[in-house]
Amino acid sequence: ASQFSDCLGQFVELSEQYVGKNLTAYVDRSQDPVLITAAYIEDGCPTPIFRNGIVTAISGTSVTIHDGNESVTVAIADYTV
Repeated sequence: ASQFSDCLGQFVELSEQYVGKNLTAYVDRSQDPVLITAAYIEDGCPTPIFRNGIVTAISGTSVTIHDGNESVTVAIADYTV
């Protein structure tokens, strides 16, 4: 958690480079559509790459989110409701 906090200042643009990466996403299921509020990437600093991204699909171990500009599908290592 502290490592994640240390990295909160980094903002990484939502982009195709994250497709297929394992991540841990925090999902706000109280919203409709569901929101991903933060996510860890498997390589490099854990970064809140999906802040306020709307989940458009969850299939098996992958999630598709839309940030208002584009959609991206990423593998999920784990996610917490």
